[in-house]
Amino acid sequence: MLADPVARPYAEALFGIARDRSIVDEVGSELVEFRALVERERDIAGFLATPVIEPAVKARHLRDALSGRTSEIVADTLCLIV
Repeated sequence: MLADPVARPYAEALFGIARDRSIVDEVGSELVEFRALVERERDIAGFLATPVIEPAVKARHLRDALSGRTSEIVADTLCLIV
C-alpha cells in the first residue's frame, strides 16, 4: 500500500508500462536503489524537497544524475514527479 494517495496514479502508470515492457523486476530494483540512496544521502532528499529550487532545475539535475544509472522509464517518472 502506498503511503501517499497522490503517488498512486504515478505508481500505477509506471507499473503498467513496466509490465507491458516485461521489466517490472528491473524497475522495482531501480526504485529500491533510488529510495536507499535518498535515505542514505539526506542532501538529495533536501534538494528534491526544497521549494526554493524550480522543479525544472531539479528535474534537469536529477536526469543528469540518473543518466546511465537507471532505465529511461524510471528517470522519466522520477523527473515527472519532481
